[in-house]
Amino acid sequence: MNTSASKKSTGKKTTRTNTTKELQTDLPLSEKDEVKKAEERTNKHQKHKP
Repeated sequence: MNTSASKKSTGKKTTRTNTTKELQTDLPLSEKDEVKKAEERTNKHQKHKP
């Protein structure tokens, strides 16, 4: 029963992470990596714009 609840819980999160990367299903570290990548992207964009 617990597994079912867990699967349902992750289901919502999976759909969210699925849009970014299928690999990032239940990895909190991946989320941190995403944030870092996003920050790097913003940095690049900011560098592009004076």
